[in-house]
Amino acid sequence: MIAVNVLEKKSKARERAIDGLLAMAKSTGGCEDRMYWTLVWDLEMAPITTNAAQLAEIGYQPEPSHDVGDAELPSALRSLVRHLALIGVYIMRTEHLTDRELYVQLTTGILHEPIRDLPPSPDVVEWIDLSLGTYHDGDDVYLSVYATDEERRELAEEDPDGDLPPRRPRIASRDATLPRP
Repeated sequence: MIAVNVLEKKSKARERAIDGLLAMAKSTGGCEDRMYWTLVWDLEMAPITTNAAQLAEIGYQPEPSHDVGDAELPSALRSLVRHLALIGVYIMRTEHLTDRELYVQLTTGILHEPIRDLPPSPDVVEWIDLSLGTYHDGDDVYLSVYATDEERRELAEEDPDGDLPPRRPRIASRDATLPRP
């Protein structure tokens, strides 16, 4: 119930802010396109927060990774992913990570990165792509694990002198079961 109230309150505040921008534009002869002012609010004016703060607002705080034992880890990860979906945050391309690595990346890094504070709706979702980065040896995660053979072939043709990283196996099988909007 707390989550619904917080999210409804945020949605109404967002709508009021967009209405205010639109009214100001109309009174000054500016752009009267609501979608334009929605984008201005969402991308430039909405307050800055973190996903960790958004989760706390709905009454959820993930356990610190060092406090979660191996037996509890799958349940803790499922709970975190489910609560992220409640606030309109979805993760993708996670299968190159163990459950522990994914939980640690989320709880110690990603959830604390600055983002715009937008309430979830069919029009407002956040995607976190865990394949954007490199391995410790510098190999690109996306190209090593997720790129199709066609994408890899095209890249090799575009840059014949470039080093295409070797294929790496997926070490988990979870992406198909992750929540989606």
